[in-house]
Amino acid sequence: MGTPGHEATNPLSGIKYTVGMGISQSGRMMRDLVYQGFNADEGGHRVFDDVTAHIAGSRKTFTNFAFAQPGRYSR
Repeated sequence: MGTPGHEATNPLSGIKYTVGMGISQSGRMMRDLVYQGFNADEGGHRVFDDVTAHIAGSRKTFTNFAFAQPGRYSR
């Protein structure tokens, strides 16, 4: 919004890089977001320059499948 009489500036205009981090289940989700090709905005540009999945385990999430239940294991 800014002060009256002053031009409003975008507070995000100086951002050059973005990093996503997830711990445990959220790390697994972040890793699969990149793995399945969802790391893009509406214009097709990359959203996260780096994703750190901390203590995420080795399994993938059960997402982007018919009748998927993201919080469950595929079996």
